[in-house]
Amino acid sequence: MKIRDFLLKLLIFFIPLQSWEPFGSPYFNVTFLCFFIYFLSSLGNPRNFSLKNISIPVLLLFLWWSLFTWISMENNFKGSMLAYSTVRQIFMQLFFFILISNHLKQSPHLESPLLKTFIFNLFFLSLSFLVGFETTYVAGRLKLFGMNANALGFWYLLGIFISLRFIIESEQSDKKLLYLISTPFFIFIMILTGSRSAFILFFIGSASYLMFTKRSFKQKVLLIFGGLVILLIVGLIAYQVPILRERFLEETDSEFTLGGRLYIWEATIGLIEQKPILGAGASGYEYYMGDFMTRVHAPHNIYLLLLAYTGFVGLAIFLMLMFFIWKKALVIKKFTESPFYLAILTTIFSFFFVAGGLLSTFTLWFYFGMINGLGILASKPREETYDKPRIKNYI
Repeated sequence: MKIRDFLLKLLIFFIPLQSWEPFGSPYFNVTFLCFFIYFLSSLGNPRNFSLKNISIPVLLLFLWWSLFTWISMENNFKGSMLAYSTVRQIFMQLFFFILISNHLKQSPHLESPLLKTFIFNLFFLSLSFLVGFETTYVAGRLKLFGMNANALGFWYLLGIFISLRFIIESEQSDKKLLYLISTPFFIFIMILTGSRSAFILFFIGSASYLMFTKRSFKQKVLLIFGGLVILLIVGLIAYQVPILRERFLEETDSEFTLGGRLYIWEATIGLIEQKPILGAGASGYEYYMGDFMTRVHAPHNIYLLLLAYTGFVGLAIFLMLMFFIWKKALVIKKFTESPFYLAILTTIFSFFFVAGGLLSTFTLWFYFGMINGLGILASKPREETYDKPRIKNYI
């Protein structure tokens, strides 16, 4: 079990390096290799693939994947590559979701180490930025290890919320100092990515944490006051960084396009109107969008993507999955009195409105799997699971 624990931590650490190809092939990048090794280490125990207590979300994800695969194959055309890669990636995420749900269900003490592994990765990325290793700027926006600037900004945003959770909820005051020192630097790097969505979601996620928190009136007032001060400081710092300031101002100085997204959304809606029930699959989307752009891009809106790929049927299936995961987060909130996962889901679901390829990434299914696994334990009778003080000791 300890080996599998280590391999899972290793996979989490290398998640943001999914676009880094040190071996010259997208099929042999470090992230995929870590997942493959973790998958192989799980084969020895059938419990790792058990569907007990997780059958509903797995069934919903499998139904959506099956519908997506069928429609994509029905609309396949010569030269189409999008369907093949997306079908393969989401099928891999299905297994990852099963494995991590069971892993957290069996070993809930891993929650804090996995979140800290997330933070360790931010330290690694930040160090790479400081020394200039695998650091590039595209149109003035920071990229690390080939990671898309918006994806990098979102990764740092999630890490910032983890740091804030440890600062607010941890009872180990000696470790709070490290997070207090590092969080402003994480925010600064997030700003350097020029990701407007990550910057806005920082405010949305912070507000949702305050909204869902269960504290005394005095504590809430202090948190709100402290939060407003932090947000004001972040806003002033962000305004001093040219790339983010210019990206916000360009939407006011010229035609409002959300970074070109509105054009893609308009074209995508045209496809949805033609195939509203079952969608066109990835192949149909690729073929249709080829008439509007020289290089086919995702619509940068997961909800529109679901409609374009699988129609209203597929969207309904995926929304049920999202609702199920949300219910698990509510159970965790009730059991631990921590609004962390509700704030994370609020951030993720909001990011869906402007996100590109999040659906097939380990980042999304890492959080979905953790929430699902921990939610299962939290929903069991108290005598069958770990107690509340023990959960707090994990943080």
